[in-house]
Amino acid sequence: MKKIFISYRRAEAAFAAGALARDLREHFGDQQVFRDKEDIGGGELWKQEIIREINTEVAMLVLIGENWLSAKNSQGELRLNNPEDPIRLEIAVGLANGARVIPVLLEDAVMPREAELPEDLRKLTQYNALRLRDGDWQYDLSKVFKTLDKIGFLSLSPNQTVPVNPVQGQRGMPLKLISSYILSGLTLLGLYGEDGSYNQDTYYGFVIFGSIAIALAGFTYRDFRQGKTEGQWKIISAIALSTLLTIYCLGVAPDAPPASLPEQTDPGNTNGQL
Repeated sequence: MKKIFISYRRAEAAFAAGALARDLREHFGDQQVFRDKEDIGGGELWKQEIIREINTEVAMLVLIGENWLSAKNSQGELRLNNPEDPIRLEIAVGLANGARVIPVLLEDAVMPREAELPEDLRKLTQYNALRLRDGDWQYDLSKVFKTLDKIGFLSLSPNQTVPVNPVQGQRGMPLKLISSYILSGLTLLGLYGEDGSYNQDTYYGFVIFGSIAIALAGFTYRDFRQGKTEGQWKIISAIALSTLLTIYCLGVAPDAPPASLPEQTDPGNTNGQL
């Protein structure tokens, strides 16, 4: 039976693999899609199961992220240098057993060069790569579907439309990101209106604004990594802007005049003279 096998490294591609598997199952059906995390049952020997599943009837989608080649284990050794590394094993078995191997580059990842790969993976560089980007998910996904259609995978319905990544259905910026930009904007306005009267407390107040803006943008980036939102560069810009403003205010604050204390008078002096 024809099957689509998704090979991915969980540390950097778990969400992309999960979203891709859902869309593939919606388009081609559950029985044609294999993803190890979901399809290898408890107590099964994963190596034997993978070797059994990968054959000439398999189309292997190899998800390659920016850290795919440089991923290291806890001893600091490159994972791909280990013949028992699951990703290396999956791809090597696919290449050796005649599977249709299709590299899929995630976001801005690039294809590794032949010399950078172990000998049993070097044939991977001979295959044309597709791309899968969060910002162009629907377009990129349609090209994955067309490639699989051409090699004999049948969709559930000839008239079925390409599903949209759930993230792309969310329009506009998340509230946390909007709030981060508002706080940074207020800080910028305050700095622009500085007339020499600001003291240390004023600048430290801006630091608090900036710190909250950083936190909000950081939480939004966490949501992006989890696939809950989009707009990577808007998020990175918010983090950069709020960080720069905070660093600037922290640098200026010590040189600003200290906050003046309220003038105290002698309680026994009814004339208000010191």
